[in-house]
Amino acid sequence: SSQPEPTTAPEPTAYVCPIQEKQHEDWETVYCDTFDENLYGWELGIDYENGLETDIKNGKLILDFNPENQSGYSTGFSLANPIYGAENYVLNILGEMKSKFKNCTWGVLVNGYYDTGVAFDIDNQGNFYVTDYGYSGDIYIGNADSGSNSAIKWDAPNTITVLAEGGKFLFFVNDTMLASYEPSDTDKVNVS
Repeated sequence: SSQPEPTTAPEPTAYVCPIQEKQHEDWETVYCDTFDENLYGWELGIDYENGLETDIKNGKLILDFNPENQSGYSTGFSLANPIYGAENYVLNILGEMKSKFKNCTWGVLVNGYYDTGVAFDIDNQGNFYVTDYGYSGDIYIGNADSGSNSAIKWDAPNTITVLAEGGKFLFFVNDTMLASYEPSDTDKVNVS
């Protein structure tokens, strides 16, 4: 009897991100999540303390945020997923907010964490807010910059893009630049 021929494993191929980037197309993609599976280990499940349920379904990371707001202030959240050591980068996120209430925000947090980073948030009324949580003065939504722009689609998906280069941040919504910001503490360069 003859011995079976061993099979040869194919050479691994590089992962090609299906998301096309318009800012700095020459930069290498190092983190790409299309939410077809939980590739990057997002924490899924129910967080009763913060009123958040997280799941991945149909190529989407679904964040069901249901807080009991008793303060009378606007509410919202930014979900942090740290990417350490990033200095010059482009970050894109396509998101949609469905809310019964107005003035709820969603966005991205860069250059640190919840108590030190810079947040860029949009609401479901066409407003944007740049908040520097590392600022030594008053911490309130939009303490660095705020405004409104027709590039923000009401009750529809929006793409937020952050271009970080040389310690300065440019914030885009649906390919329209809405704000730029350079924190005074530029040695913090982590994306969250």
